[in-house]
Amino acid sequence: MYNFTFLSIVNLIQDMTSLFWVITAVGGIIVFVLAYVSWVKYKNEKRRHDKSSNS
Repeated sequence: MYNFTFLSIVNLIQDMTSLFWVITAVGGIIVFVLAYVSWVKYKNEKRRHDKSSNS
């Protein structure tokens, strides 16, 4: 029914591992950028709120 050889399975696993690392790297970059942008926005809003409170 299925005619897989050991080497074809190993190659498939290696290909999937590479894909996993690419997806993980891209996802990590996206999470880092979103966290950084949120942190900068929070700091700026806090600074703006503190300025308006002191005035």
